[in-house]
Amino acid sequence: MSTFDPAFDPSSYVRSPPFALPEGVTLGRALVVACPWSLAPLVKKPSERLEKRLDEAETALVARQRHSALSEEATRTIDAEIDGCFWGLKLRLEGYQSLPPATEPKSQRASQLQQRLFGDGLGFLRDSYSAQLAAMQAFVQRIDEDKLAREVDDLCGPEFLDHIRRLLPRYQRMVQGMLTRETTLPENLNAHRMALQKAISAYASAVCGTVDDTDAATIRLAQTALAPLDNLRALLASRRTPDSPEPAPTPPTP
Repeated sequence: MSTFDPAFDPSSYVRSPPFALPEGVTLGRALVVACPWSLAPLVKKPSERLEKRLDEAETALVARQRHSALSEEATRTIDAEIDGCFWGLKLRLEGYQSLPPATEPKSQRASQLQQRLFGDGLGFLRDSYSAQLAAMQAFVQRIDEDKLAREVDDLCGPEFLDHIRRLLPRYQRMVQGMLTRETTLPENLNAHRMALQKAISAYASAVCGTVDDTDAATIRLAQTALAPLDNLRALLASRRTPDSPEPAPTPPTP
């Protein structure tokens, strides 16, 4: 009599579910670990190919993270530095405003200059990097066109405006680099994701190929080896399915 288990359907395993590369690496490692020792010799080559793809994918992920971390660190550094220059200018002008304008001519001029340059505040420093760049460039251009540079330097010191001028080209390169970052990343992760999907499908097909429909033990081994795929599909399904309503309470028995 056949002991075929209708719950085991090989067709559900030969095509791996969609995943992002980090998720796929986790799935692949789980499949390698879940393979029963008695099954391992039968799927040795597909397992070795899967592990090779996993190693390549992990190397690419590390390179991507390292590249992104360095880029983000450099971005935060230059953004904080140029933001500090704008705050410094504003605070220097505010400092003169604390003096009595009747006896300190710079106090009144500082008040007028602050209103002219910072009338809208520094809210633009919280905008996107691209928007900040445009606002900063307009700020410097306005100072030059209105011939305010000498007065700004006299009231605040030349260091602030000079430093802003030196930082703006770097800030512009940083923003342009962010906009083109996807084309300069170390590797195309999508290629690794597709290669890993193929390796997982090939491995799952090899596991399914060890099943004898008349031998319940082979079915159990395959189900054990492929359990991570079942678990991932269940997880993906739970993300797509709204939470079921709580069951109604059972009325008390009279």
